[in-house]
Amino acid sequence: MHSSIAPVLGLCMLSCVQPVTAAAIDSEWVGIRGGGSAPTISQDIDGWELLLRFRLPWQGNTHGWSVASHLNLGAGRFQGEGDSLNIVSAGPSVSLDRGRLSIDIGTAPTYVSEAEIAGRELGGHFQFTSHLGVYVQLLPPLAAGVRIQHTSNASLYHDNDGIDMLMLELRTRL
Repeated sequence: MHSSIAPVLGLCMLSCVQPVTAAAIDSEWVGIRGGGSAPTISQDIDGWELLLRFRLPWQGNTHGWSVASHLNLGAGRFQGEGDSLNIVSAGPSVSLDRGRLSIDIGTAPTYVSEAEIAGRELGGHFQFTSHLGVYVQLLPPLAAGVRIQHTSNASLYHDNDGIDMLMLELRTRL
């Protein structure tokens, strides 16, 4: 994923925003994801994140798919080659659901506690994390899936190696 996609996706999502009251936001999922660096980078980085997802009020249907908006919160830790960093993110996503299958795409402003990990220069503490995930409901209320995510600073800093991760996720409805 190219590093400039995060701010573009964020601006597109924000262009559809309407005022929302706190009563219109419902907690939906809680879970954990973990994985390692994708084959696109040579460094060996592992990580995990705890997640909490809220359903936002913007929903609809198109061509047999349910479309829903979400707010995702995540906190976790990445480590590799003797380095580690903490990560915190919060941002929107859109899901397409049909039967037991769900496809989720989103972006999130992200704080990382260190500007370098395993030789990857992130440039600074403020990053964006973009993701694409595919999930299957196993047994109500459990779901599992795979997610590819790219964390980088969208060229806000001179150094911008970024981190590509392939994550497995297990979550349950609240």
